[in-house]
Order: sequence, then C-alpha cells, then structure tokens
Amino acid sequence: MKPENTLPKPTLSPEEIAAAIATAPEWVDDPDCPYNPNDPSAIEAFWEGSVIRVDGRDIGTVRRRGPQKIPA
Repeated sequence: MKPENTLPKPTLSPEEIAAAIATAPEWVDDPDCPYNPNDPSAIEAFWEGSVIRVDGRDIGTVRRRGPQKIPA
C-alpha cells in the first residue's frame, strides 16, 4: 500500500491568512488567563520552568529505538 498524507490540506489562501492576521486585536482582554497576555515578561515568567511532554513523558526522557540486530 502506498503511504499517503492523511492530514487535510489547508483550505485558506495566503490572502485569507493575511486578512485574518490584519483583523486580529492588538490588545487581548481575557479575565480567565492567569497572567496578562499583553505583557511579554509576564508570559515568560508564567511559562518559566515548564516541561514539554510527549505522550505523557518529558521530552528529555523519550526513549528512542536502539540499533537493530542483524538477521541471522
């Protein structure tokens, strides 16, 4: 079976993406956010010490497959 890309292709044109970015607000007012999303230093302080996880494991502890045995 031939491998195929199963992800859907983007349906937005570059012009539509540029228009969406142009209409985005400069100031965000989110009362549920634990930090001020408009202050880069507050964002950095909030995410300082965070750990990126993949499949429930820290990125640093993700095991990779070792060299394969040569068939006899």
